Amino acid sequence: MSTENAASFYEEIAQSRPQLVGLVAGLLGLNAVILLGWWILNPSDVESNGAQLFFILLWGTIAYAIYRGHSWVRYAIAVVVIAGFVEIINAHAPGELMSKLSWDEKITKATGLLAVVLLFYPISHRWYKSVKETRKRYEIAQKKKAS
Repeated sequence: MSTENAASFYEEIAQSRPQLVGLVAGLLGLNAVILLGWWILNPSDVESNGAQLFFILLWGTIAYAIYRGHSWVRYAIAVVVIAGFVEIINAHAPGELMSKLSWDEKITKATGLLAVVLLFYPISHRWYKSVKETRKRYEIAQKKKAS
């Protein structure tokens, strides 16, 4: 997609973006901010903070992708959230494991679960479907213009 078409495409989807999708993107961005704040205020005693940095960047990138209409990210979040909860359920003592999680981990897990639910609400689902159709329309127009 050319730069001109991409700008038009993102303007069009921005006009139709439901507030719910913007809210979810904000919540996921807030996850990144919470993790960054926790990292700064309560640094870990491990020598490498790569995992913390990875999850800060991951939540920020996911928030941006959700806001920009990349539907596949909803499924990726769902997989991550489900894997996290399977880990908790399969623990020898799930309650004990939950009590050992730091408050930032509890908040990000809860926010991730909430995000998955909200991103599959009918209004969100319809918008992502329309974004996909709009993207196809722009790509077809681009191909016709190029030939």
